[in-house]
Amino acid sequence: MKPRIYISACLLGQNVRFDSGHKKEEWIVDKLSHFFELMPICPEVEMGLGIPREPVQLVFEDSKIKMISVKKRIDHTDLAVLTSKNLLNNFKEACGIILMKNSPSCGIERVKVYSPNETVMTNATKELQVGIFAKKTKERFPLLPIIESGRIHNLEDRKLFLRQVTAFARFQQLKKEISHLQDFHKRYKFLLMEHDPEEMTRLGQISANSQKKSVDEVFHLYLTNFMKCLRKQTSKGKVENSFYHLLGFFKDQLSLEDKKVIHEMITDYKNNLLPYSVPLKMIEFFIKKYQQPYLLNHYILDPYPKSLMDEKYF
Repeated sequence: MKPRIYISACLLGQNVRFDSGHKKEEWIVDKLSHFFELMPICPEVEMGLGIPREPVQLVFEDSKIKMISVKKRIDHTDLAVLTSKNLLNNFKEACGIILMKNSPSCGIERVKVYSPNETVMTNATKELQVGIFAKKTKERFPLLPIIESGRIHNLEDRKLFLRQVTAFARFQQLKKEISHLQDFHKRYKFLLMEHDPEEMTRLGQISANSQKKSVDEVFHLYLTNFMKCLRKQTSKGKVENSFYHLLGFFKDQLSLEDKKVIHEMITDYKNNLLPYSVPLKMIEFFIKKYQQPYLLNHYILDPYPKSLMDEKYF
């Protein structure tokens, strides 16, 4: 079975928006669907508001966020919360979530918040600028990778999300034994190093289970910290560090010319003269040429299906 991602139905081209339209994302439909099972959701349709329907907005009133219809001023808050809980109760084997930006139901950030007199609140906090369904989703599944539609057009945000959902799916498929967790960590070691080398070390200690905790406790603790690590942005310096750790396996095999070439590639990458993929491809070449057994199946070489980064969708 393909790993499962829950996604706002309008992003798949379904005509479920308040105006009977959609917000189809070609990359999601044309590319992501080949590797993941996409499960459509639309909280406002599930609420029974109909298609088309009167639009709703977030209103900060009586010290809390409410969902109010724009014209008739009907308070849908309780229904929205109940519907969100019912939808989330049916989430099964999810490895990620993609939601519609700016939506009073699904927006993850910067959703417009109105005051009771129907003016936009310019001083609304980030905690208030979240759609009701999105907020409940993050509370119910804090470890699940989540992104909104606006973010998938940013190269780094998309790469980060793809790393997360692929890793989460792989973790779900692990046999619940410490030895399998240790092998999983080993294969993710150099990719984790790009996000947080110190956290990578701590994760290794968790997987070693020197304190002899229960398998369930170790797996939960590892996944919690693993996903937090993968949410951290990479940096040129941390990527460079990871590359040089990988090259350490070939210090006795590479010629002086080979070392000079790969060092120049890494320097050019750090100076924004080469993309990340170029030095990594050269390192992959060394791994295969010298059949380095420890590195052959490491996930830094396979963080997600490569065709999902097709540049024509940017």
